[in-house]
Amino acid sequence: MPTDKGMYRPCWDLCLLLDRLNSEGGRLLEQAEAVLTAGAGIVVLREGRQPAARMLTAAEVLRPSCREHGALLLVEGRLDVALAAGADGALLGQDDLPVAVARRLLAGLLLGRWVASALELAAADVDGADFCLVPADTGSVPGTLRLPGAMRATSRLPLVVAGDFTAANVRDVVAAGADGVALRARWRTAEAAGARTAALLDAITAGRHQREQHAHP
Repeated sequence: MPTDKGMYRPCWDLCLLLDRLNSEGGRLLEQAEAVLTAGAGIVVLREGRQPAARMLTAAEVLRPSCREHGALLLVEGRLDVALAAGADGALLGQDDLPVAVARRLLAGLLLGRWVASALELAAADVDGADFCLVPADTGSVPGTLRLPGAMRATSRLPLVVAGDFTAANVRDVVAAGADGVALRARWRTAEAAGARTAALLDAITAGRHQREQHAHP
């Protein structure tokens, strides 16, 4: 659906992080297609250490598939590549440009920020971020579950939690307050990528329903 933050309205449920696209070529492109077909709403190209020309080529390859499936394409860190590729926005780290500055270059596009604390989240909110990615506490599932709920007291920005989730625990992460999850492409086949995505999306829907039940008993 058209929006002033890019071509489509963001769907936060599942975000695909592609950080090995250039090294594994076609296989990861096939996986990205499978994940998009299964319902992923956002793809983030994470190849900031690659030359700009290689990143641009990768983004231009991904963009038609994202458009076909109504998903958003973001580029991490490289505003020049995002602009040149006609991407829907960018994802910024704590060492990247402030969101307010990036907004001058990518006016009207979606801008996200990596945050790891309530303080960073509050700063991103004030700076004008559209959403935030939160790295999961991989050493503590309970710790990960506390993240979204604790941060909700700081900001109402959409929160996407990034980690190696399974259908068994992603429901609890969403029920705890996350708007969605972000995963790295680490599947052996496109079929496995599509199947896991479908299972995760079902669990995300269940987690959201659980959260709504608790909010309105």
